[in-house]
Amino acid sequence: MPFRIIKIPVKDIKLGMIILKTEQPNTEFPEFGIPLTSTIYIDTPKFKKNEYVYIWKPDIDISKIDQTDLSFIKTDYIGLSHKVELHSSITPDNYKYSDRVLKEVFKIIEHTKIILIESMANIRKLDRRNHISNFSKAIENIIFIVRKYPYLIMDIYRYKTVGTTEDIHALNVMAISLTLAHELKFNTTSLINISMAALLHDIGNTRVPERLLKKTTTFTDEEFSIIRKHPEWGENILSRHLYIPEEVTAIVGLHHERLDGSGYPSRSHGNFISKEALVVGLAEDFENMISGGGVCSYNIIHPTEAIKRLYANAGKKFPATDVKTLIKIIGIYPTESLVKLSDGSIAVVCETNQTTPIKPRVLSLGVDAKERAKFIDLSKTEITIQAPVVNNIYNIETSIVMKNYLNARLKDN
Repeated sequence: MPFRIIKIPVKDIKLGMIILKTEQPNTEFPEFGIPLTSTIYIDTPKFKKNEYVYIWKPDIDISKIDQTDLSFIKTDYIGLSHKVELHSSITPDNYKYSDRVLKEVFKIIEHTKIILIESMANIRKLDRRNHISNFSKAIENIIFIVRKYPYLIMDIYRYKTVGTTEDIHALNVMAISLTLAHELKFNTTSLINISMAALLHDIGNTRVPERLLKKTTTFTDEEFSIIRKHPEWGENILSRHLYIPEEVTAIVGLHHERLDGSGYPSRSHGNFISKEALVVGLAEDFENMISGGGVCSYNIIHPTEAIKRLYANAGKKFPATDVKTLIKIIGIYPTESLVKLSDGSIAVVCETNQTTPIKPRVLSLGVDAKERAKFIDLSKTEITIQAPVVNNIYNIETSIVMKNYLNARLKDN
């Protein structure tokens, strides 16, 4: 098994190991699911109540994993149903958040998205009407949600967005950036600036020739030199907009710079790049990998492979703390990931689980088209994830499954 779990005595824990769970379910441990960087938490009396812990088998170095090691499942089988029916047999405490909370948050988010999309369109036109006030209030609403219900925005933000591909990309980058910044304990002013910058980070693309924005093949060196100018152009555009804070403008200009100086447009490095810009840059990097939303996008890859790449860049392109925190937020198996379960069924991850990252909440789609989707909290069963599955190998649109799952929960009973 590629992700075999083994049980070891607490005394045998070493730096670099990935602890998945402890014997005592209520043990607080901030480094679940990521490589252990310190023994400070292990030495606490509460942790020492655990005689054993469960870890990933130690012969896997996740910084060197390739697709073969991950055992991505490849098959010609197609035909699983997208139908999702949730039943009264599902107890409310199996969900991360209750239906009432989900409906409350969803209503605010959908209303807010409309304001944000309209405001972004006006800002791109340098329209200086009162949309900036609306823009700021809408962002404050999202920050309120993130503070009150951490991680929920990451589970549902992709749902049902109406807008251009650029709008959807900007909204997703904002959701990731804001959740990450909140978890890193940025103050409210920084959260507002990060959110606004994440939404406007690609505004410089308005000066990029349309033929390049629509190009799907590899850029030539000359074309890429033009693309590399979009952060600088974005900073110039926003500097002419009197209502955009200077801090936001600066983040937009720096969001493609990297700690090791490998970024652009100025190849800035280290302390010359603000912490806020690095957060937005990391969020966009991950969003590009899993969705291909940006202009200079990667080929879309499975979220588990994206996590491996993030980890490889920890302490190099991005601060190690930022990367580890993002991995904690999105989980080892992020929302909308397709996985194969130990009972032979294929499932879509619909809710991450921060306390047991290898045991998310999933919708099992069964083993053939006749079965209906079934909600399973893997942390409460003996069923495990066998391996991640390359999306579309089973002809499953995970976004459709997620939408149907949310529709079922948002429906009035």
